[in-house]
Amino acid sequence: MKHEVDTTAYLTRGFPSQANIQTYKAIRMVLDLRVDVKNIGKFPRSFRLKGSVDIHYEKQDRGAEESLMLDSWGLKIKQATVSYDGGATFAELHFIDYNLESGEPVLHLLVDPSKDEGIVRIDYIAPDSESLKYTSLQYMPFSDLHNHPILAIFNQPSMARTWVPCQDTLLVKTPVEMRINVPSP
Repeated sequence: MKHEVDTTAYLTRGFPSQANIQTYKAIRMVLDLRVDVKNIGKFPRSFRLKGSVDIHYEKQDRGAEESLMLDSWGLKIKQATVSYDGGATFAELHFIDYNLESGEPVLHLLVDPSKDEGIVRIDYIAPDSESLKYTSLQYMPFSDLHNHPILAIFNQPSMARTWVPCQDTLLVKTPVEMRINVPSP
């Protein structure tokens, strides 16, 4: 079943990760994203990311539950799929739950707890994230790039969830491979 979920209305600040890292741990992430930009003047003023993330995960607990929980904050989730052992990928039901204390959205993905590892693919849109900013190298006149915008990522302390579904905590160190398609200036 494919359905779209919008978590934009539930933005909050300063709450810890709601991901279940004791049960499932991300061991690698592969992002394939496109930047859609609305230009106003010389530099972009509004943009969004659109694409997918593949999260490779391992089970940490033999008594694992059926739900892999990821932090997502202001993202529009289009679809989620799971694959195991290099086999065929199939659609999984996903839903957004809310931490009762913080009101923060938590993405639950149904996974097979009998499998020790798997890959979750999430197709999503991240509109105007608070942790992604366009800037310039205007203070570095010797650089060839001083007239071009630069997309900077500010993930700390817990803002990665505003542009990619993830286990947004310092307790999980995950290698990330990114392919980002950006329009020419």
